[in-house]
Amino acid sequence: MHMLEASFIPHQNGSVHEWLHQILMLFKRADSMAGNCLRYATCWIRKDFFSCHIQEVALRQLHEHLPRPWTFVIHCYNTAAFGDSVSALRVGIHIHLDTDNTHDVGDAARPRISLDQYSSSYGNHIVESMNDVVDEDLVPIPYNIMKQCVPASSDRSLPFRICTTLTLGISDNQNKSDVLDPEYPAKEPNKNISKHTIFGNRFGIPFKGPDNAWYARAVSTLELLRMYSISESLLHNPKLYLNMHHAADELLPSCVPFNFRRYYMESATINSILLDPFIFSEDGHLISAQCFFTEANPKPILRWDNAYQEDTETNTLLELVKQQSQSSVPLSSKEIQRVSMGYREHLKNGRIHIINERLVLFKPIVMGTRHVSLIIVPHGLRKKLFSHYHAGPSGGHMGEYKTLFRMRSRFFWPKMRLDIKTWTRG
Repeated sequence: MHMLEASFIPHQNGSVHEWLHQILMLFKRADSMAGNCLRYATCWIRKDFFSCHIQEVALRQLHEHLPRPWTFVIHCYNTAAFGDSVSALRVGIHIHLDTDNTHDVGDAARPRISLDQYSSSYGNHIVESMNDVVDEDLVPIPYNIMKQCVPASSDRSLPFRICTTLTLGISDNQNKSDVLDPEYPAKEPNKNISKHTIFGNRFGIPFKGPDNAWYARAVSTLELLRMYSISESLLHNPKLYLNMHHAADELLPSCVPFNFRRYYMESATINSILLDPFIFSEDGHLISAQCFFTEANPKPILRWDNAYQEDTETNTLLELVKQQSQSSVPLSSKEIQRVSMGYREHLKNGRIHIINERLVLFKPIVMGTRHVSLIIVPHGLRKKLFSHYHAGPSGGHMGEYKTLFRMRSRFFWPKMRLDIKTWTRG
């Protein structure tokens, strides 16, 4: 492992100091391990959880417990300045080896895009069909408010509030719901706002209804995920975002939006990390434990498209998954039986999808509450991947179980364990 990332989640990690202490203890243990390859780490914290007092205590912790030759730097970012459509303020504690050839990745990940060219307005992600129905959940907005709406600042990286809606006649500041201008970035869900407000923990989107009057409605989970730059290839499957309103409000304000993460990871890759070019992806959302590419694509080493077509089983699987995604009629038992037993249950439950021309299995873990994405490997590439992870530059000639562990966390095919056992002993 060359790089470590950790995000502070308030309701799961206790206090910032306890969480940071656990991470620093990991550094002490890693520093004493032979063959340790760790080069860089970043701890992400929401800015509103990093007050001056907390920062002072964190600085003392870092100075006292971070072993030499590690050093650190702290930067604050607004992710809207990197092209995300949400103004997420994040503090990054960048920890790296204090060597002559190590650069400050935090400093390298400064905004390098023009907001005129790469708009951060959340209006680009509004689902227009949600504005076609006028019902009791909408809030009317007087025309004069919309007409008089003039931004007080030219800063395109900050949300602009058009108006505030008071609900149920309560005048407490914590029970106000904001309606934001779609030409500016969105703001994050706020758990400090009462969920009993008209928009819950979220903000309102203004729109002109079919009757030509102005209304506001709450931003949907799909729209919110888009504002955090979640890949559209992941959002094609409604199962990944339906019925997760509460989870999105809990976790999104602690995550790192993906456009900013892509720029940050690009800087970290260039400055601090040894690359493993064997696995290549053009999608900046795809990360392995050892590589992350966002630059112009190098020549791919593995031809997945050809391998899928040459393998009768994966070719059939591609055909069935495409049929499944284009039709509302579920696959019949006869169709599902065209593939081997190892794929049938996953195919039946809609867990296999095509992402960037790869077959990807969303395998349920933690009692089905979460999923891990695994690339389905065609027959012609299995031995090549095994050779890389078992005896390649990143494998170091690992044994059967370590090789199996590494591959199972990235790939899937039926009887993988038996294949790896045979190849390892052969």
